[in-house]
Amino acid sequence: MAQSPQSRDYSRNNNQNNRGIIGNASDNFVNSGSINITHVTNAEGEDNELNRLLDGCTSKDALHNSYHSPPECYSGTRKTVRNVIGDWMDDSSSAKSLLLWLHGPAGVGKSVIAKTVAGSHDRVIATFFFSATSSDRSAATLFPTLAWQLAQRIPETKQHIIASLKNNGLLLTSEIKEQFEHLIAQPLKKCTMISTSLPVMVIDGIDECTDEYALSQFLQVLVRAGESGDMPLRFIICSRPESQIRANIADIISPHPVISEIQIGFSEECREDIARYLTDQFNAMGHQLGEDPKSWFQQCDISQLVERSCGQFLYVSTIVKLLEDSHPKDVLEMARNSSLPTPDLNKLYNVILKRAKDAIRNRAQEGGPDSETELGVLTDTLAILVVFAENNHFFNMRENFVVIESLIGIEKGRLTKKLCKMDSVLNIVPGVSINVYHRSFLEFLQSQKRSGEHYVAYPKALRRFLFLLSRAGFGYLVSGKLL
Repeated sequence: MAQSPQSRDYSRNNNQNNRGIIGNASDNFVNSGSINITHVTNAEGEDNELNRLLDGCTSKDALHNSYHSPPECYSGTRKTVRNVIGDWMDDSSSAKSLLLWLHGPAGVGKSVIAKTVAGSHDRVIATFFFSATSSDRSAATLFPTLAWQLAQRIPETKQHIIASLKNNGLLLTSEIKEQFEHLIAQPLKKCTMISTSLPVMVIDGIDECTDEYALSQFLQVLVRAGESGDMPLRFIICSRPESQIRANIADIISPHPVISEIQIGFSEECREDIARYLTDQFNAMGHQLGEDPKSWFQQCDISQLVERSCGQFLYVSTIVKLLEDSHPKDVLEMARNSSLPTPDLNKLYNVILKRAKDAIRNRAQEGGPDSETELGVLTDTLAILVVFAENNHFFNMRENFVVIESLIGIEKGRLTKKLCKMDSVLNIVPGVSINVYHRSFLEFLQSQKRSGEHYVAYPKALRRFLFLLSRAGFGYLVSGKLL
């Protein structure tokens, strides 16, 4: 969420048209037909004042229509999940939850869906996209940025947001709870409006927020506001299925629904969407080359790529990018040989592993467990998974959790917590199984060129596995139980 120089100068530009950081603000929520405003103050002086008060505290790059935001869904894809989200937004009944959590593993297209929804539904009044590639992934600009957009889409809130900022000069550095209450909730509650359906804010990539305390605060604020039943808006939050996020939204006591969940997985519709996307792209490339596409790819090639994707749209979009630099025949041949260069996947996996290891080191510095021991648990787990995958004719176990736990020699129930930062690439079912979501992660680990410091060489992994196996066996002989 790094702020460009332009994001700090918006108060001096385009005020006559009330454009601000989100472009044409005349397309406001009160014109959508859902709300009647009895009194609106939208003077140029208020625009200038709000710009001045929020100067340097908003993130232009975090908006859904910014240059750095993800693309939208490919035409005709993701229809079911988009329809479910649309129905959730349009249903004004009190039985509907106030929070919607869209989650799924890395690379399945959560951000793309979030951007598509934000750009196609009038009820969405504000967005914030955390980005793994941004130099600033703190929560400091979250509510100021949402408040700015709120003031543009529902102009009557502007005077109340300005009043809150003036009454408390430290509001922009206050706790998340205070910012939500005074920049979002109260300005909406003070509006003299009749609503047939609540407005919606979309926040994507919350797992990318580097401030874990602020993230926990943010989630708890939304949950508590939802529990109270008087929150004047709804939120869509999108993330990987990380245990910290689930823990913060799981402890809910309420007589009415608070949270709905949508899990994105490798469904039949997902297979069809990926197949349609690849077929269209290959056909288009064939026509550009002046060739009959059927001369160099068959349906079986598409089917193979679909299965290799495991629902990961990032994987197939990487393939399509390669079409720009290579002949489709060469791309298909690389895919058959599992030798596709995948820079986007490499970057994603490197970020995930670096974040997991940094979290371990940070906990150690704060008085937590020894970092070398904790890093060893992570390294051993990955080595075991590599060995299992390369020898699945021997280790084809659906319930491997206890085996991995015993091989590493860790206390029962502790392994899940120690791997909590790997939830986006590892499907962890506590006490049952640990598996990778996508085989490309194992391919990444076993390529030194791609993974660098995270490289897991199979011979070394096998030696480590055999050592752990012998140690666990010796422990069983001595104590009568696995270590």
